[in-house]
Amino acid sequence: MHAGDPRYITFDGARQDILDPGQFVLYASPKDNFEAQVLTHSKPSFHCGLAVRENGDLVVVYNCMGRRQLSRRCATRECQNGGFPRVGRIGNNLYRIAFASGRVLSMTGLGELRCLRPGP
Repeated sequence: MHAGDPRYITFDGARQDILDPGQFVLYASPKDNFEAQVLTHSKPSFHCGLAVRENGDLVVVYNCMGRRQLSRRCATRECQNGGFPRVGRIGNNLYRIAFASGRVLSMTGLGELRCLRPGP
């Protein structure tokens, strides 16, 4: 999954554009207990929020209307003990989220989303 502008290329290579503001599910896998959602703002839209959940652990990156917020809510013992998901902020504009499954996603402050590793 890759996104920018906001244009998406999914894991299977399909291309999609979301030009309206709103909240959208980018990817959901009940089998893997994984879901990624994006928040778009304005028209034409741009990414300003990302919420990613795996096994009940949730990471939210919010960068809308000049307000930046990063939050993490833990459901698994590993997360509660400080392990995965690992969230890093690199500089002022890049967030990187890594999950125990091996999935790694990133979001820039400019709204570009990338799934660096899709996981299992």
